[in-house]
Amino acid sequence: MKDIVLLTQESMASTICTKKLLKYNSNRISLIVIVSQIPGSFIQKYKLIYKLIKKSSIAFAYYKFFESTLFNILIKIKGMLKYKDSENNTVKKLEEIANDYNIKVLETADINNKNILIEIKKFKPEIIFSVMNQIIKRSTFDFIGEIFINAHGSYLPKYRGPAQYIFYLANKDKEFGVTLHFMNEGIDNGNIIMQQNFKFDEYISAYRLHFQMAQKYAFMFNKFLDENISLKNIISFKQSESDATYTRMPVAKDIKTLHSNGNSLIKLKDFINCV
Repeated sequence: MKDIVLLTQESMASTICTKKLLKYNSNRISLIVIVSQIPGSFIQKYKLIYKLIKKSSIAFAYYKFFESTLFNILIKIKGMLKYKDSENNTVKKLEEIANDYNIKVLETADINNKNILIEIKKFKPEIIFSVMNQIIKRSTFDFIGEIFINAHGSYLPKYRGPAQYIFYLANKDKEFGVTLHFMNEGIDNGNIIMQQNFKFDEYISAYRLHFQMAQKYAFMFNKFLDENISLKNIISFKQSESDATYTRMPVAKDIKTLHSNGNSLIKLKDFINCV
């Protein structure tokens, strides 16, 4: 019963989640759409990175480079060296993993592209899982239907918005949440399907925390599928708007606070081990 389309990216978090989701529920997935994290030409990519630096900080922009770009370089190197890991036999790119499970793959720079949406609709999915960070437009919901489910890195309605893992550390939190929720045009305010909190080590790096969150995204998706053989009547509930809090793109002050709390953005051992 292949009733799910998966939207993912070749970022660290999306790749980790996708690998674990496929390991246990590849038989439910009919199509994987890989969405470019930084689409466009070299100049367009540079402009996007420049915007990130202006909106956030140089430190966070460098972190995002290490988190995703070098993560994929490491996967490629380990694949060439026939590196073995305990879960996947060899470290592979998403397309290779999908091919192992005979799942069709599409690639796009824009998830709202009409041609891509037409291809998605051909698979008649009951649900579309999203582990990518592109904004889905109203026109896409109108064309496909409001059947998109997102994995968000907080116990919603707390910490709606981006980079929750930075603010967990800056705010000295002791646990993080993961919420599966229906997507709409708002900022992480769709109806909640299931959610859970998880503890983390006090002096963990932002990279390792984000890695652990990605693992729990997959855990929650797999748990959801274990509990829902049929996806026709999913039970969900509205979020409490009065309890909502928001994150934003981290600025230099947030990174400084994170460091003053005894945490770091990334450690070499984390980068090597968290693949």
